[in-house]
Formats: sequence, C-alpha cells, structure tokens
Amino acid sequence: MRIAYAGLLFGLCALPVVAQEGRNMIERMVLDTPEAAAAAFIDAFVAKDFLSLYYMLSPEAKQTFGDNYFNFNAALYFKPGENGEVVGSILEDGAQLYEGPFADIISDPALIFDNIMFHANAYQQLPFSLDGASVVGVDGADGAAVKIALDGATPASVHLEAVIIHNGDWRIDRVVWDGSDAELKPWGAGEPKVKTR
Repeated sequence: MRIAYAGLLFGLCALPVVAQEGRNMIERMVLDTPEAAAAAFIDAFVAKDFLSLYYMLSPEAKQTFGDNYFNFNAALYFKPGENGEVVGSILEDGAQLYEGPFADIISDPALIFDNIMFHANAYQQLPFSLDGASVVGVDGADGAAVKIALDGATPASVHLEAVIIHNGDWRIDRVVWDGSDAELKPWGAGEPKVKTR
C-alpha cells in the first residue's frame, strides 16, 4: 500500500507545473471577478509587465490599440513629444522598424504595446499612473460591464471599466479619468499630437 501511495504521490508531483496552474500565461491570470482583474492589472502596471497588461485588456480594447498603431495614431494614447514620438520606442522618429531590436517586435501587437508602454512609462509620457493604486469599489457588478473605483492613482479621478468575455473572465476595457477621451479604448489621452510617417 505504501508503495502504491508513494507511486501516486510521485506521479502527481511529476505533472508539469503548467498543467496544474493553467496551460498558458493568460489562463494563469486571475481574472474571475472585476476586482481580481483590476488588481492584476494594477500589479502588472506597477511591475512594468506591460505584456501581461496587454492580455488583460478586452478584445475590443486590444483591437482598437492595434488599429490605431497600424494607422500611425498610437500617439493618441500618450503624451508624446512635439512630433508625436515616444522616446526609445518603435514610435521614435528614425526607429529602424525591421532591423535590430525592433525586428522581432514589429509583427506582434502585444510586443508593440509592451515596447511603447515601457518607454512611455520610462519617459513620463503616460497620461496616468497606477503606481500606489488600489481597488476600492465596483459599480454594476451584476452586469456584463462595470466601473471599478480606485484610490491612489494619478490623476485622482482614474477609474477602470471592465467587461466580461466569453469564457467568464473579466478584462479591462477602458482606463478613464477627468479630461480623457470619452470613447477611445483602452484609454485616450485627450488631444495629444499624432505621429505621422
């Protein structure tokens, strides 16, 4: 009996960790409630894990960001310099998009988002910050879309809007604050300069 028990225990321990925690990084994210999705979104933002942040966005928010990037309008989301660039990123003037470090990024919307967000954050070109933010309440939790109140975000009026998707997960649809674009997803910086090429 002890041998059988030991064999069973060994078999369970030998299972791949991924199989125990979710098959991929998206399945391992805790997004089963609006509060959990918002907390995960804040944690990823603070950790500068903008790749994970991308996968916490709603499908429509991801699509809208990608469409605006490929239409040369990604600067709508940031506080770019005079010519609409985000310093050090693929939105910087003169960036060699199909060679060097950008060659692996240019065809992947998630990596594009991560690259731009990382540099916009580093150069204070993001229109909001979630550093020090926490979830303080959810309005409309019985529906398919909710508003999530935050404390400690900058500007102070920042809140999140989340939607439930086909698999029951909640995703962040919009980041909103006083003066932000009322329609653009995943957020809108107001009226920044738009980069043209």
